[in-house]
Amino acid sequence: MDIGLWSVPVPIPANPLRYTLCYLIPGDDGLVVVDPGWDTDAGWAALEAGLAAAGATTADVVGIVATHVHPDHHGLSQRLADRSGAWVGMHP
Repeated sequence: MDIGLWSVPVPIPANPLRYTLCYLIPGDDGLVVVDPGWDTDAGWAALEAGLAAAGATTADVVGIVATHVHPDHHGLSQRLADRSGAWVGMHP
């Protein structure tokens, strides 16, 4: 996959920070998504729209990396893993 590196703003509800930047990193087998964002329907829609803008879908996601367990970074990990079959990685 040759889409280059993308950042996707995923909204954080009722927070002055407004969004988390989720990153799409292409690899040999598909995309790795870093910090997919807060688990809301609006967050999911933003993530799907970002994937589409990059020319990808959830089916292209092979891995998910959460930099830490805050819900604005790790919240959509399970939903994305369920839809894509991707692995989830995080430090201990």
